[in-house]
Amino acid sequence: MTLNPLISKKIFILSFLIFVLFGCADIDKISLGNGYMLSWPSRDHTRILKDGKVYIPATIVSYDTTIKYVVGLRLKLRSVTCSNGDTTMVTNARMYFILNKDNGRVYNFNSKKEFSNKLRELEIEYNISLDYSEFDIVWGYYSASYINPNDTYWSSCKGAKI
Repeated sequence: MTLNPLISKKIFILSFLIFVLFGCADIDKISLGNGYMLSWPSRDHTRILKDGKVYIPATIVSYDTTIKYVVGLRLKLRSVTCSNGDTTMVTNARMYFILNKDNGRVYNFNSKKEFSNKLRELEIEYNISLDYSEFDIVWGYYSASYINPNDTYWSSCKGAKI
């Protein structure tokens, strides 16, 4: 049995519209399990939320999950005041985190060594894969506009010195 081409086309269009209207509603979020969501309203504001509460602030550059944990790397944001309304900018302060999805406890680290020790202690060091090169890639992307001598966009912001 074959469908009438006109009916087939209508089904395709209707399916597409349903997908666009409902399937893309949370296109800027990924479920991490137990109600936690990776949210990125913009690349420099990638963070982890649960029930509207921020557990891991922006900017997450790489992450991985296990059944019990979300682990990752992030660059810290700095508050700035800009005439165009921007309120944050990415810094090159490298941070490491572990989120326990069962109880919401967050471990934050400023050193890779402390982070690695905690991964070993939790016995998850071999269960995760993080892309440490993302620190340099993301910082390079944002800092290029911060230090451009012809750029008046960031130079007019209070607190925007790198």
